[in-house]
Amino acid sequence: MKVLKVNGDGDYGAQHFANQHAGASVNEIISNTDKFLPTEENDEYEQWNLEVEEFNVTINKEFLDFIRNEMIDYDHGKHITFYVEGETI
Repeated sequence: MKVLKVNGDGDYGAQHFANQHAGASVNEIISNTDKFLPTEENDEYEQWNLEVEEFNVTINKEFLDFIRNEMIDYDHGKHITFYVEGETI
């Protein structure tokens, strides 16, 4: 399973990324991370980093929902979040 980690050096990196790329396929982003990085059009506050990790595990939707809903603080999730292959932003 491939996981896309999104964070930023400043505040709201994950939120800026999600706003700009809503509807994009996570599989496409994982395959072309350079295409989804901030551009010159983004101001200094609209910055984010993308990292792809691969794990030799299978995780079901119920577990992902549990992690997202019970373990990740809403405000913290604006700064750092993750997506797994097969999802849409």
